[in-house]
Amino acid sequence: MMRYTIAICTYNRAALLERTLTSLSQLVGIQSTGIEVIVVDNHSTDTTAQVIEAWKPKLPLRYCHEPQQGHCFARNCAVAQAQGDVILWTDDDVQLDPNWLNAYRQAIESDPAASFWGGPIEPLFLTPPPRWVQQNWSRLAGCYAARDLGLAPRELDADHLPYGANFAVRTEACRQFPFDTQLGRRGANLMGDDERDFLWRLLQAKHRGRWVPSAKLQHLIPSNRLTLQYVRDYFAGQAAVQCRGGTAPAFNADQLAQAVRHHWLAWQFTRLYAPSPIWLDHWIKLAMFRQWQKDKAAESALATPSR
Repeated sequence: MMRYTIAICTYNRAALLERTLTSLSQLVGIQSTGIEVIVVDNHSTDTTAQVIEAWKPKLPLRYCHEPQQGHCFARNCAVAQAQGDVILWTDDDVQLDPNWLNAYRQAIESDPAASFWGGPIEPLFLTPPPRWVQQNWSRLAGCYAARDLGLAPRELDADHLPYGANFAVRTEACRQFPFDTQLGRRGANLMGDDERDFLWRLLQAKHRGRWVPSAKLQHLIPSNRLTLQYVRDYFAGQAAVQCRGGTAPAFNADQLAQAVRHHWLAWQFTRLYAPSPIWLDHWIKLAMFRQWQKDKAAESALATPSR
């Protein structure tokens, strides 16, 4: 019989985790033999441990503590502890469709040649989003992990990969390709790309992936993510990923300083009168150029010989 591990990594989101575990408890088949839930507490300082402890009698749940801060450290901890043949990855801020577990089980057990799977993510705003978020949704969907690759099952490829809140991988593949601990969110740092890097390495090794449109969940979006500061931090994280991967634009220090100054002034001016797509574009570019500038300065400092 196929065994499954549902893995959740969490950090200082006790209230959202409570909602996630509530929806987990309502999954069809959650109490079936061969199902386990692992929650990895990534050194939280809120009431996360108490929330997990309270749910132990209600779910086939194991608590793990990972003191090294970073999402990928927590993911690798879950892999080390997993007893399932397949790990179903989700997050601490989701609401799962009751059929989520069964949808994955059916897809996985009907395709023994595949190594990974992914499903849709629909944002669920806990407070009404501001108008500028609605007006720029095509630009901001990635900030809120919205993902939908269609209503039909399909093969996954490098341009069509699931997002980290909703995917499944054979445990053996997770152990063969550990998550890169230099990537991923770490505390307030929003650098991502860890799941994409992991799945890309699976594809490079000729592993196959499948889209499971019926394995649905909703991503809970609290009001503190509906801010310009959150958007700034998200796109700064994207710029940091580009720097680390060597895909950042090749600007020199003077060009970066000029670009930062230009987008700062343009944002200050256009936000007073222009439609939101115009000033938001300057805000996003300002965040990215500042991050490229920061990384360029760090690179120069490392290259300068000490006296």
